[in-house]
Parts: sequence; C-alpha cells; structure tokens
Amino acid sequence: MTALLLGKGQRAIDALEKEERRNAILSAAERLFVRHPERLPSMAEVADAAKLAKGTVYLYFSSKEEMLLALHGRHVHTFFQAMFKLLQRSQPLTIDDMVALTREHIVGTAAFLPLAALCMGVMEKAVDAEIRNRFFLEIADLLARAGAGVERHFPNLPRGAGAQLLNQSYAQIIGLWQLMQPGCVPPEARFRPGMEMFAHDYGDELEVALRALWSGYLVQKQEAAAPAAKQPAAAGIRRKTRRV
Repeated sequence: MTALLLGKGQRAIDALEKEERRNAILSAAERLFVRHPERLPSMAEVADAAKLAKGTVYLYFSSKEEMLLALHGRHVHTFFQAMFKLLQRSQPLTIDDMVALTREHIVGTAAFLPLAALCMGVMEKAVDAEIRNRFFLEIADLLARAGAGVERHFPNLPRGAGAQLLNQSYAQIIGLWQLMQPGCVPPEARFRPGMEMFAHDYGDELEVALRALWSGYLVQKQEAAAPAAKQPAAAGIRRKTRRV
C-alpha cells in the first residue's frame, strides 16, 4: 500500500513539474514575443530564455507555431477564468463589468492581441490538425459555459445567445485592433484631415464599440422576447371572448 501511495504521489509531482516547466517555456516565449512582436521566437531562443535544452522544449511543443497557439490558449483561459468568477457573483453582470474585464485581460495583456491575430494566420498551415481541433473544442466549451452564465444574468436572452454575443464581441475586439494598427493605415496618413478615426486610442474606441454592441444586442433580444410573452395572454383573452 505504501509503495502504491508513493507511486501515485510521485506521478502527481511529475505532472506538477511538467506543468510548471510547460508554463516556464510559454512565459519565456511570451517575453521574447513582446520584445519582438514582428516575428515568432525560435525554439532555440525560447529554450535559452527558459534556461532549458532545446530538446526539452521539443518534448512539449513540436514547433514554434504550436507553442504560439498554446500561449494564446493560456491567455484565453485566463480571460475566461476571470469571467467565470464574475458570473458566479450574486450581483448582476453589467456592461461595465465586461468592459473592465476586457481592458484588464485582453487590452492589458501585451501579447494577447498580436498573438490572437497571428493565430488566425498560422494555425491552418503550421499546426497539426489534431492539436488545432483540440484547441477549438476547448474554446467552444469555454464559450458555451460562459454564454450560459451570461444568459443567467440576462434572462431575456434565448439559449445560445450568450455564446453568440461573446463570439461577436471577440470578433469586434480583434477586428478593431487590426484596423487600428500602424501597418493597416500608413503613419503619414493617420493624422490627415478625414483620417481622425485611425488616430484614436484603441482601448477607448473598443469600449465605445463594446458598449454599443452589448446594449443593442440586449435590447434587440428583449424586444424579440416581449411579443412572445404577450401571445399566451392574448390567446387566453380570445378564448374568453368566444365563450361570452
């Protein structure tokens, strides 16, 4: 029995050590990427930054693109874990809460947006299909759980609408960020008359856009739910009228 217990404990320690080493590799990759966002760090550079042998890094990730996707996944998980805490509160979720959450965990994380944009371009070509599919399945699960939580806080939302709203929010976050990057609009043109929209602060513009999206979406769903709620009552009135 003692030997069995020691064996289980050893496996737990090994698993913990592996997770810590994996996180150390991802953290080293993130530091390098933030320093040089114009390119992906090589496996050798990450190994050096993490103070590990290059072969050790390859035990965890088969390519720098796979490592990039895993780092983005870590960012996404951090965002959703913070959101789940908000959703579990007894206080109602507000648009202010979502704006603050986005500012802290997406806008405020230096590598989040550049990585998210890069992942859209590299996954199809450079990451193994099984790993790519597993990534999307995990994201789908997070979206479904968070979406259900949003629906609990906004009862007028039909089933599935919470995940849809979060999906649209993410598209807005990424799309606006890409639009406002210096590479999208030449620097010399950004401050010309008529181009003022491209010279604004991304965080401020995103807040305006998110508030408009959430407010409009919630109002639309509330208005769509109102006639449906009135129909049973109207049908009851018609039945009473016929009896008279």
